[in-house]
Amino acid sequence: MRATLEAQGIAVVVEGDAVTALPFIPMNVLVGDEDAALAQDLIADLVSPASTPDLGGRRRWARLFLVAILIALLIVCGNLLIG
Repeated sequence: MRATLEAQGIAVVVEGDAVTALPFIPMNVLVGDEDAALAQDLIADLVSPASTPDLGGRRRWARLFLVAILIALLIVCGNLLIG
């Protein structure tokens, strides 16, 4: 991403620890206001919607799992206290 922007003459600043070229490490890429529209167009061509993770589904399953664990814990504690 950085190389693509710099190849088009856009000054780029990478923020945080993600200065490597590993695709699975999120990074903040900063560009000047005058280059923002061009940078967004170039990035849109690089990043397809299929490559962005769907965290909504994963969070939903995590919440469901947590609720199931809490219900099981309540049942076990209730059985210990009652019986």
